[in-house]
Amino acid sequence: MYLNSFNHFRALAIAVIVASHTIWTCGWQFDSVAERFALNLVSGGSTLFVFISGFLYHHIFYRRSTPYAQFMRDKLRNVLTPYLVLSIPTLWIFLMFPRWAVRAPIFADPDGGLIGTYLVPFLMDLLTGYTTHAYWYIPFVLLLFGLSPVFDRVIRAPAGVRWALFAGGLAISMLIHRPVENINPLQSLVYFSPVYVFGILCSIHRERVYRMFKGSRVYGLLIAALGLALGRAVWMPQVLGNFHKPAFAYGGIDTMILQGLALCVFFMVWLARYESRQWRAVHLLASGSFAIYFIHPLLLVFAGPLVHIANVGHAGYDWMMTTALTLVLSFAIARGVQAAWPTGSRRLIGW
Repeated sequence: MYLNSFNHFRALAIAVIVASHTIWTCGWQFDSVAERFALNLVSGGSTLFVFISGFLYHHIFYRRSTPYAQFMRDKLRNVLTPYLVLSIPTLWIFLMFPRWAVRAPIFADPDGGLIGTYLVPFLMDLLTGYTTHAYWYIPFVLLLFGLSPVFDRVIRAPAGVRWALFAGGLAISMLIHRPVENINPLQSLVYFSPVYVFGILCSIHRERVYRMFKGSRVYGLLIAALGLALGRAVWMPQVLGNFHKPAFAYGGIDTMILQGLALCVFFMVWLARYESRQWRAVHLLASGSFAIYFIHPLLLVFAGPLVHIANVGHAGYDWMMTTALTLVLSFAIARGVQAAWPTGSRRLIGW
């Protein structure tokens, strides 16, 4: 069954992800509680995407008994191909024109000759998603999709086992945190797998979830998420947005993932109230969400003056305008690519 509310959810998720990236470009110093609260609230948008992916994996692919080979073939064609198409020229620009596209070359060895200076960083950037600040998601999510047979086993397990696996995985995520610079796909896999499982569980128990948070009870989830974001802004000012650290170093308890899960259920239930609504702009944003994901970091890196053209020096206003312009321009570019190459745009930009 098609769920219109999850189409709305995808549109909201991509807007949050873009906002979490533009907020760093608008001159905020994050010295005040209000600034840190805003950053904490929009950070972790990837959790929304992973939750949606897990939910739809069970709701669509598992229920249709989609063969694993077909599932992975489609993911490689529609996810890996645009990643490579956009990453390879971007990395070439970074390597060949470092003064134009400034970026810390964390894998480069200046004394390593051609291999250490260019080849190794190029390959490592591709493998880890260090192409841009957003592309780390692709290597990780391909690993996640590759584990689909494992998630099938989880789905077929008794309910108690499913929830125990989720709870255990969540405890590990809260200790392991997200990787430094998001450049460890395996650590991201461990961190986000419980979110994917939670999406699957919410699909399995969808009607029960709707009943549990019926009416005004759903706003308790929103209050919890707001409280977690505000609490970190007040008592953990050293943590700006997401928690990042090496996997096996202790760095406290990651509460961002709890905030993300609360928001996932909140939006799932709250947006279900508008299941029958048909908003054309929202549907267009949702349909182009993956292309916007691919295009928006390139705009922020290579067309900064354009997306900041409406800035007036007020951080909050500048953030909203930069987010809106980045979304609109990313969508416009995606539609232009579709018009120019209707049969191949999905392999080029994911749409």
